[in-house]
Amino acid sequence: MTIQCRVWGYARLCLGLVLLFAFGVIAQTQPSPSADISSPPLELTAQEQQWLKDHPVVRFAIPSDLPALTQADASGKPQGYLIDYFNLLASRAGFRFEYHPMLFPEMIDATNNDQTDVYVASVIPLEKEHFLIADPFFSLPLVIITRVDVEGFTGHSWLAGKKVAVYKGMVPEYLAKNDPLGLEVVPFHTIPEALWAVSYGQADAMIAGQVVTSMTIAQEKITNLKIAGRTDYPNYDASVAIRKDWPVFLGIINKANATITPTQKRQMLEQWLVPQEQNTIDWIRFLKIAGSVVGVLLFLLLASIIWNHQLKRQVARRTEELRVSNEILKVSEKRFRDTFEQAAVGIAHVLPEGRIIRANQRLCELLGYPLEELINKNFRDITHPDSLADDVQMAQRMINREVEIYQKEKRYIKSDGSFFWIHLTTRLTFDDDNNPQYFISVIEDINETVLNRDRIVAAHRQLQNVLDASFLSMIIATDQQGTITIFNSGAQRILGYSPQEMIGKRTPMLFHLQSEIQERAKLHSERLNRPIKGFEVFVAQAELASYEECQWTLVHKDGHHIHANLGLTCIRDEQDKVVGILGVAQDITEQIKAQQELREKEERLRITLRSIGDAVIATDNEGVVMQMNPVAESLTGWAADDAIGQSLQNVFQIINAQTRLPVSNPVQKVLECGEVVGLANHTVLVSSYGTEYQIADSGAPIRSDTGQIVGVVLVFRDVTGEYAMEQQLRQSEKMQAIGQLAGGIAHDFNNMLGGILGSAELLSEKLLHNPEATELMKIIMQSGKRAADLTSNLLAFSRKEPSASRTMDVHRVIGDAITLLKQTIDRRIDIDFKTTDSTALINGDASQLQNAFLNLGINASHAMTKGGKLTIQTQPVTFDDHDRYIDLQEIKPGKYLKIDITDTGIGIAPQHLNRIFEPFFTTKEHGEGTGLGLAAVFSTIKQHDGIITVKSELRKGSCFSIYLPLAGQDSQLTEPHVDDSRIAGTGHIMVVDDEKVMRVTARATLEDLGYQVTLAEDGLEALELFKRNPQGYDLVVLDMMMPKLNGKDCFLAMKKLNPSIRVILSTGYTPESELLAMKAAGLTAWITKPYLSGPLSQKIQEVLSQVD
Repeated sequence: MTIQCRVWGYARLCLGLVLLFAFGVIAQTQPSPSADISSPPLELTAQEQQWLKDHPVVRFAIPSDLPALTQADASGKPQGYLIDYFNLLASRAGFRFEYHPMLFPEMIDATNNDQTDVYVASVIPLEKEHFLIADPFFSLPLVIITRVDVEGFTGHSWLAGKKVAVYKGMVPEYLAKNDPLGLEVVPFHTIPEALWAVSYGQADAMIAGQVVTSMTIAQEKITNLKIAGRTDYPNYDASVAIRKDWPVFLGIINKANATITPTQKRQMLEQWLVPQEQNTIDWIRFLKIAGSVVGVLLFLLLASIIWNHQLKRQVARRTEELRVSNEILKVSEKRFRDTFEQAAVGIAHVLPEGRIIRANQRLCELLGYPLEELINKNFRDITHPDSLADDVQMAQRMINREVEIYQKEKRYIKSDGSFFWIHLTTRLTFDDDNNPQYFISVIEDINETVLNRDRIVAAHRQLQNVLDASFLSMIIATDQQGTITIFNSGAQRILGYSPQEMIGKRTPMLFHLQSEIQERAKLHSERLNRPIKGFEVFVAQAELASYEECQWTLVHKDGHHIHANLGLTCIRDEQDKVVGILGVAQDITEQIKAQQELREKEERLRITLRSIGDAVIATDNEGVVMQMNPVAESLTGWAADDAIGQSLQNVFQIINAQTRLPVSNPVQKVLECGEVVGLANHTVLVSSYGTEYQIADSGAPIRSDTGQIVGVVLVFRDVTGEYAMEQQLRQSEKMQAIGQLAGGIAHDFNNMLGGILGSAELLSEKLLHNPEATELMKIIMQSGKRAADLTSNLLAFSRKEPSASRTMDVHRVIGDAITLLKQTIDRRIDIDFKTTDSTALINGDASQLQNAFLNLGINASHAMTKGGKLTIQTQPVTFDDHDRYIDLQEIKPGKYLKIDITDTGIGIAPQHLNRIFEPFFTTKEHGEGTGLGLAAVFSTIKQHDGIITVKSELRKGSCFSIYLPLAGQDSQLTEPHVDDSRIAGTGHIMVVDDEKVMRVTARATLEDLGYQVTLAEDGLEALELFKRNPQGYDLVVLDMMMPKLNGKDCFLAMKKLNPSIRVILSTGYTPESELLAMKAAGLTAWITKPYLSGPLSQKIQEVLSQVD
């Protein structure tokens, strides 16, 4: 073992000598890094030489934070590659640079504002119109820096969509923002800030020059970053930007720059990049020299082998230790980064001058700023002004090493300008040279805690004020054994004892009835299933939170009893253990007396209300129902027990019958005016069941003994029947007026139509052999009949029952109307007919009903100008004695067919709903509607003993509901019989008519049929002719409306002269009352104008064939 050691020692000695020798030989052959960089003077023009004399010193803005390029020495003097380079350049040109270190973004502003003359610039993004650009003096590649744990790096394309940190204002920012890969660029004011952002995961990568970043990573001792690769951008070309007004200096700089060779540039740069390798070994020369001496050292081969073996083992061990150390470092760095980013509190690194250089996500959330906006803000920007002075003073004390840690509750300012409370803990870090680096600040959100603390303080203050001011309430507190600890002034007033007599000396048992305590103790024992006695009764009531037994009888010091409401609660400590009882009581003795008196009054009032026939509701001055009698219960649909305590608006729901809109609360009207108020005439009460009642009511104030209004009483009654009768009477009067007008018009029209149709019929027979004339006469006849139908519709206003009633299937009538509608209305409107029964028999006039259905269908189509759907649906319904009214229209009990005609049109405005059936009321433009359509429908339905209602909603449509009484079970369908054949006859007929055309056509028709005819142009002439020979006439065809003597009076006079005379009343319009009176007096028959020869001859034969 000793021999091996000696051999090993000798081998090491020899090897050391050989290496020393080799290094000495190599060192002698290496060039010196400080080789001569002198050069002949520049060849300058006279203008350039004169310029240098005028400008011996040039102000130069240089970066202050680029390791190896420009940085400050221990004394603060700038040094670095750029300083050496520009000093050399200035010495060759014959002037001096005055250096002004600053951050890069500040250099452009300084030169622009004439604070400096030139600055170090990059070529690519400069605005050349503002500065003169010298030739580049060096070029460096741009690299991508990432964390060492980043995997899957594929080169420049890996940056797509990533968050990339850059040095603000430099070339990488310009290139990254214009990169088509769409990078999220985050600019930083310093390179260390950007590198730390990548280290902490606040950015995915950084783009910068290789030299500066490598040196910065080493200086900042950042161990988890690496240079992942080069970018696809061009190399970073550095140059000098010169004032625009110095073109001569540009030429001088370019000439001086051209004299410095690339080798000289490299030597100067290497001097700052790798100072530890200034005497670089030439390994090729070394191997040659080593080879020459290998023979001398052959005897050391065995020792070398042993030494190599040991060395490998040591290298392997050190390599493994280094790997483990790196893994531990990575884990530690990840934990630190996770702790920083995922901490539940805000964390920030702040430079001594106040600028935030790092912040975690939680702080961003607290302040409401995105990270890129928060970074580089000053802590003064987010600090409430009240705390700013203290913070600045404390920061200076920490810089001076007077304070190590600073903690304070203060307010921060959010991005929206609002304030919130935080707890700040700050420590200042120092570098190895004891220079301050940055503050580490931990920010905890305590806003809710501070607010709660303020609330608690305010609550305590308020409680104390309550105790001090609660003279009307008794407040007593005890400990767990019942000894009184608090006895306020209200307790002294109510019980008569002083606090000095009670506190610490007595228990509440003193002023309570023993019988009452025993009664409550028994009750609580049953509830809690444990024995309760003595003072425990108060603890039990507090535990149960029982408010049902809160009324107690207290005993005053002088012995009289007091009724009190006593509320009890447990006083608990921090462990939720009961340590006492708090009781608050109020003297309610007077209230008890008042309540008894009130109950007696209320009982008398209830008896009175039950005896009133009208509905009565009483409320308080807030509109809450306090009383109501049985009649009110019936009309509102609310039971008194359910209604009391409810708002009047819930119970007493009233609407306007015309607009269907809610009516304002009558209570409010009474309270406002203080007098009796009546509701409008159109007020409808809607019960809880949906039943509607027309009501008449009034509201009056209820006053206290002092005259103050304490409530309102409403008295109302059901006037639905009276209102319905009034409405029907009003409608009847309107229809009667329209009927009279329509009758007069129809009478004149019928007279004219009678002459037209009669003459046309006679001419038709005379022109049978003239086809062309016959065709024209048919047109005249058809037009006359259509005009006759129109006048018949006008007469519908004056009838009380159908003019031609028969038993018919109303479904067939509806179907005929639908067929006509499909040919008439807009084809974009779909018509849907739904029915449950195949037939529905009613008694009525099919023509009138068909016209009514047509009117409703046409009206619906006018409401659907862009198309829509018209639905007609029928179903049988039954009304009993309880169903007296539908929409305030009286209806008789029985079986009805309900016909719903629904459209999807624009709807009817609420204010128009109650007027749509009025004659001449229309909402259409002038010339588009007469206002008679729906009035005629209403009149037709009334003639058929039915009713019609309407419901509508704007922009959704309308629904007309028709109720027609169904025919009896024994009714049979009656088909209409039409027979226009003429019947000839004999006899003497007098025709009385004031219209000549009617007399002429009647004579021609009757004579053609074989009758002898006598004419009279008015009633007087007819009566004179009749008086001459009362027995000489077989029949009189008598007009109704004539001058001098009308048809009725003429008929009565003829009846007196010849009671057996047969008379046919020929009328264009006759009021039903007149017709009935004549029928009672013996009128044989009547025929409606205009008539044709066929119906006239048939009616004459029918009358003449009657047996007296």
